[in-house]
Parts: sequence; C-alpha cells; structure tokens
Amino acid sequence: IEAGASTTYKIKAFKNQYYSFIEGQYKYLFYVDDESNLTLTSNYTRIKSEDTVSKRRLIKKYLYPLLMKKKIQNDVIVFESFWGRQYSCNPKYLYEYIAKNYPEMKCVWFLNDERIMINGNAERVRRGSLKYYQYLAVAKYFVNNVNFATHYKKRTGQIEIQTMHGTPLKTLGLDVKEDFPTEKKKEEFLMKCHRWDYLIVQSDWTAEYTRSCYDFKKQYLNTGYPRNDVLFEMNNEKNIKELKEKMGLPTDKKVILYAP
Repeated sequence: IEAGASTTYKIKAFKNQYYSFIEGQYKYLFYVDDESNLTLTSNYTRIKSEDTVSKRRLIKKYLYPLLMKKKIQNDVIVFESFWGRQYSCNPKYLYEYIAKNYPEMKCVWFLNDERIMINGNAERVRRGSLKYYQYLAVAKYFVNNVNFATHYKKRTGQIEIQTMHGTPLKTLGLDVKEDFPTEKKKEEFLMKCHRWDYLIVQSDWTAEYTRSCYDFKKQYLNTGYPRNDVLFEMNNEKNIKELKEKMGLPTDKKVILYAP
C-alpha cells in the first residue's frame, strides 16, 4: 500500500480462516488467529497483457525490438541497484542528487517489486514488464551498481554509468576463472562490461585494478562513491553536535566508530 494512502475496508472475518480480495494490481491475503491478531500480505498481479511467462517472452522477443526504433528520450535516466532487489547504494544517492538538482530529468527505477518505497517522484517500474522494455529501448542514461540484464541491447546514443558497490579487495570479473566455464559465458560478461561508457571509482588503484578484470577501456570517473558524499557533507560542527546529542554522547568528547 502506498505510503500516505488511506483506504478503509470493513470485512467480517471468522478466526482461523484465510480471506483475500483484489484491489487494482494487488491481491491482499489476510488471516485472523485465535487471539484476533491480523496478518496481512499483498502480492502484485500483473496486467492481462503480461501476466504469464509466455506473454512476457513475446514482449521481449517482438515488442522490444520495435520499441527500439523509437526516438531516444534525452531527459530519461534509468536506475537499478543489485539486480532490482533494492533502492540502495551508489545509484540511490546519485539519483537523489539528480532529483534535487535537475528536476527537469525524468528518473525511473527498475525494481523486482515496484512497491519498494523510494524518495522523490521517480517512476517505479517492475523488471520484465512492458514499461520496463519501453524504458530499456528509449532512455538516454542508465545507472547501475552491477550489470543490467543480458537482454538489454544498448543503442547508439545511450549512455551507461557503472558505479560499482565496494572496494575490490577480492578477485573480480575475469579474475574469477570458475565463473566462466565456457567461452560463451566469458563473451556474455565482456559484452555487459563493454556497454559501460563511464566507470565510477574511488581511487587510482581501483581504476588500475579494474582495467584487466573488466577489460574496461573507456572513461573513468575518479570521483569517489556517491553513497559516501554524506560522510563529507555532515563532517561539520553542527551535524556532529546533533548526532552526539541524539545518541546521548558527551558533546565535548571525540567519538570513534570501529566498524570492521
């Protein structure tokens, strides 16, 4: 249910029985136990044109190529984090900066569950839906901290920004030999990496490390991670004092956080 929504339902229910009702694209299931505790769950129901796997395959196979013939929309930016699982990490903070400072841009979030709440007025789109393929086809900019799906066919004129999501203190990409048991798997991975136009890194060391494991030959943005901007923005007397007061700590003492 959308935050701030206020819909009231009056339903007579017997204990220890399940009940369900459909409202829009959501199916609600509720249960009342012996102690009158209510359990409520909701599931998204797809619209008729995409409510089966076969229909979604047809959209991907036939409609998506047709949509790619449409003009690229220069004011549309797509964001995705951890394969659509979350509203988080560098894409989240880059989005929030753009939404605040460039309101003329249309921001779209690809999500596995488009009920995930986000800040601002971005459009939330479920991965695999018709709208998902529409934006894959015509959006100008794409931001991700991992890779977009293999079926994303990048058009000339589209720009992809890879933000990454950590410091590479482990083997990554091509260095993880067991991830590529076949040449086809390796080619598929390289295809995704070669779609990137920009790669955000937090140091020259990271840039050098990723040249080989991602076979990246385009432009690095050595800007640091957007998700860490808050550590600099709030590093001032006012914010530090407010934080100490909120946590009940002495305002005249230095506080050290040890977080391995």
